[in-house]
Amino acid sequence: MLFGKRITICVLTGLFLVSAWLSYEYFKPLARIKIKDKIIRINPNVQIDPVKEYCLRVWDYDLPLKNCNYRQYMQKAVADFQKIYPNIRVELRFLDLLTGHGQLEAALEQGDPPDLYCSAFSVPHFDLDYQIPVGPYLKTEELENAYPLSIQKLVQVDGVFSYFPRWLRWNLWVANRSLAEAAGFEVNKIQQQGWTWTQLFAAKDKYPATVYSMVGNVIPMEVLRQILPNGCFVERQGESSWEWLQQLKESQRLPEDFNSNMLDRFLSGQVMFLAGISPIMLRVIRERLTQQGAAWEGVALPVPELSKGRAIHSVEAGVICVYRNRKRKGGSDHLAAAVKLGEYLSTYRDSSPWEELMVMPAARQVTLKWLQKQEPEQYPAVLEYMLNHNNLTIINIDESYREKTAALLLKYLTGKINREETIQQLKAEIYCD
Repeated sequence: MLFGKRITICVLTGLFLVSAWLSYEYFKPLARIKIKDKIIRINPNVQIDPVKEYCLRVWDYDLPLKNCNYRQYMQKAVADFQKIYPNIRVELRFLDLLTGHGQLEAALEQGDPPDLYCSAFSVPHFDLDYQIPVGPYLKTEELENAYPLSIQKLVQVDGVFSYFPRWLRWNLWVANRSLAEAAGFEVNKIQQQGWTWTQLFAAKDKYPATVYSMVGNVIPMEVLRQILPNGCFVERQGESSWEWLQQLKESQRLPEDFNSNMLDRFLSGQVMFLAGISPIMLRVIRERLTQQGAAWEGVALPVPELSKGRAIHSVEAGVICVYRNRKRKGGSDHLAAAVKLGEYLSTYRDSSPWEELMVMPAARQVTLKWLQKQEPEQYPAVLEYMLNHNNLTIINIDESYREKTAALLLKYLTGKINREETIQQLKAEIYCD
């Protein structure tokens, strides 16, 4: 009887030790990644099994391009990936640009997201329940070789590289070269080395008397952020933003209706600087100037900085999200396969769709190739300066807030309302409790 009890105790002890060892072996390789208040467990060192069959679901958008068939582009990219990983099958689903984001949100609510989601013109908030941060799967040198530092920071959440960046689009300034150079601005130097608002304010006495100095989206992100922290108006004592606005108001010759007919005004030579122009609009401007036989040219410039080398530029970005789908019961190696595909698509060398959209590829090697294809006088030097010397940010402020704020501030700049009236209207229209 005693012997039997001893046997039972030994067996139970053995089972406990085996269970403890298995648990330890399971959790030992799992990295604990803290994002916000969530600990996400992943195994970034797991290997993809070369004999195991994987199936990955990829959601992307059916981009309406003229010269590049985007569906065929993605099918080619996947086929090239499968030459490296023939055991990974990929199911492509193309979403509508208007409804696709809602479909992703619904899938996340149901706990059934795709393995990969390729965004279009907006970056989804990091989903703490299902999304996987991808940075831990890459070595530091791999990240540095793949993406410029400013782009790495752009897709970090709480300091963790969380999305694969795919492309960027930001706005530029365009100058009437003849007017700008007559006012003392060294256009070529500015393209390569940047410039500041202090330079603009200091040159006010040299501005041509018969033209307006600027129109467009002139208010820097740093100023807008002071006025609209978290998308709401907040009045603070001694705000530097109001001092800057007053300087702009006093030093620049601005049209009373400001942005009314701004493009026609610029094309007719009535404006020195057109602010906040997309690369596609820059191309349209240059084509229009050529068609009308203008005696001057429109040239791209970086956005002027409040402080040299420390500007914050808002960008639109395309990213690739990787999700864990517990319903499909994919293990750590399944996630590793999804991460590998996301990395491949992010750094895919064919930049055809991005050339047509005039957005800049995020991957370093693809960017270099892409820049070589752009017109020398258009914006390569400008983008390189902004990319390497300034901070990039994805704006999450509601667009209607930004538009209302800009409209009110432009009234202030053109003297239609004073500071007190501007503040009262900001409080009435976009103040948040």
